[in-house]
Amino acid sequence: MRAAFNYEAWDFKSGGEFTPEVEQEIIDSLAPVYINGLSILGGEPFEPENQEGLVEFVEKVRATYPQKSIWMYSGTHLGSMTEGKWHTEYTDRILSCIDVFGRWSMDSESPRYYLAFLEVLLINVLLMSLKHSLQERLRFGPMDL
Repeated sequence: MRAAFNYEAWDFKSGGEFTPEVEQEIIDSLAPVYINGLSILGGEPFEPENQEGLVEFVEKVRATYPQKSIWMYSGTHLGSMTEGKWHTEYTDRILSCIDVFGRWSMDSESPRYYLAFLEVLLINVLLMSLKHSLQERLRFGPMDL
């Protein structure tokens, strides 16, 4: 049995349309300084049918907020993005814009996938925190302890 996220997003005909107004609302919501970035997940962002509509949005977020992180979660392995069904003419452009790739699908009978995900997530959070801390130190100079 497989665990999955956001079943209602699996149907390409369900949900609301991703209009320019919705896109701009999301981009505007990232403006406050206390917002660290954007996470994109479930259904499946890397489903070939989703990539064409996602690529320009992710590029716009990256260009508008280069200092903010973009995390994207998928039900497949990063290695699967290089060929076959998952690799489209948009895949490399999307991957070049994101800071963290996370795999959220897991086999519920094998908790090691979940633990591996948590480990990768923790490492990525620590790296992002370290990156932010170093950027702050470089911006404000050495800090006295």
